[in-house]
Amino acid sequence: MATSPRFSDDFVLTQASLYWFTRTISTLFRPYDEYAAGLTQRVERVDVPTAVALFPADLTDFLRPCR
Repeated sequence: MATSPRFSDDFVLTQASLYWFTRTISTLFRPYDEYAAGLTQRVERVDVPTAVALFPADLTDFLRPCR
């Protein structure tokens, strides 16, 4: 029984390309590398105040209610 992938190939390639072509891929890998080397502890959750501005002409419909 085949299962559908969580992310499409196109999505994964787009994300990887954005990091690679903007030369920011190292910042993506750094936390994983430091954790694997035993330099840092795993981060379970980050509690940082966050704000979002929504305007009447915005093309967004992706926000979910706060927990």
